[in-house]
Amino acid sequence: MTVMLEARDLCKTFVGRGGSRVDAVRNVHLRLEAGQSMGLVGESGSGKSTVGRLCLGLLEPTSGSIVFEGRDLTSVSAAEMRRLRSRLQVVFQEPFESLNPRMRVGDVVGEPLVLHGGGRPARVREKVLAMLEQVGLRKELADDYPGDMSGGQQQRVGIARAFITDPTLVVLDEPTSSLDVSVRSQILRLLERLQEERRTAYLFISHDIHTIEYLCSDVVVMQNGAIVESGPVEQVLRAPETAYTQRLMGSRLSFDPPEPGRRTR
Repeated sequence: MTVMLEARDLCKTFVGRGGSRVDAVRNVHLRLEAGQSMGLVGESGSGKSTVGRLCLGLLEPTSGSIVFEGRDLTSVSAAEMRRLRSRLQVVFQEPFESLNPRMRVGDVVGEPLVLHGGGRPARVREKVLAMLEQVGLRKELADDYPGDMSGGQQQRVGIARAFITDPTLVVLDEPTSSLDVSVRSQILRLLERLQEERRTAYLFISHDIHTIEYLCSDVVVMQNGAIVESGPVEQVLRAPETAYTQRLMGSRLSFDPPEPGRRTR
């Protein structure tokens, strides 16, 4: 299969006041193929969200490389990076904080299309309304503001915004952790359906290994900025190699699980 994203020997060190140094990411290697769902799991402070931001080009690595669709994001021009962003999108943890409260929902969802030359306003509007329906929202909500919506609806708006440009890779940074339990299950099923329909690759960041188990085929476990275990989800969960992974598996299940065997890999 085609390699969509590859991080090679990725390191990120933050330097604070007085010269203090924090090695947030240490020698991380990831390889994500087209249409694959990879989970990145670990406790708070493990470095998983920093890896996600590095892969998105939102942070510059201290060393190492991030290759997306054959282009090293650490060396491409600003113009090339803007062009690549239409195919490399993100869904954030807190939906309301990631949506401009002064913009109507239709404008929020359509903004990436406008930025990447998505056509005339009428055509953008048409695509926005279709995208809202695909994520389970009524067309009429395009004229509402994010603050008028529930948390689950806001996250659906964030997902619609991420998918409006038909990306080949979406980084999902804890997209369900701030939602109610029943809503989490709905959002996960929506993400599963969108991936099946579009063959989009996912890098799914979470502290909950059970969420990873449902949505992802492979998992990378991080602790203190480094990878401590990785492999197919079923293999890692059946025979975890580290006490740290075993502890993650012992956390409470955070959403209503699907019927056994429903998810195929």
